[in-house]
Amino acid sequence: MGSEQLPENVQNPQKKQDLKRVRLAAFLKRFAIVSGVGTLLCFGLMTVLDVFSLKQDQAVRNACDAFFVVAVFLLAVGIFGWLTRTGGFHGLGYSAYSRYTLRKEKPLSYYDYVSSKNEKAQTKRGSSLPYFAAGAIFLLVAAVLLIVYYNLA
Repeated sequence: MGSEQLPENVQNPQKKQDLKRVRLAAFLKRFAIVSGVGTLLCFGLMTVLDVFSLKQDQAVRNACDAFFVVAVFLLAVGIFGWLTRTGGFHGLGYSAYSRYTLRKEKPLSYYDYVSSKNEKAQTKRGSSLPYFAAGAIFLLVAAVLLIVYYNLA
């Protein structure tokens, strides 16, 4: 009885928990990296906007602008990554592929091209969630700074 194999559709709960821990660790690592890069970009923009030597109300407004720009950038990177993984750019890729291979040989059909791209995408694991989460946090900070600015003015 103890040596029976579990069917493939029934998974070991311990393996499920281990997989969740690994995925959470990977998410937190990517989130920390993305947040760190976003923070560096934000402080760079605040330096360019001269936030650290202006009056309080002007400094808050410029800091709000810096956080908003970084938030939009991170959200855009997340959206483009999600679109790439879900096949949103397959049509553009196929048009470029067929344009440049037409001279050499007969290109693949669109269906074959998309199938080959989907097979390659199956091997790549990634998520746009760290970009969305970091972008949302930067957007929230920008909103708070905007509220502070309007209360100061």
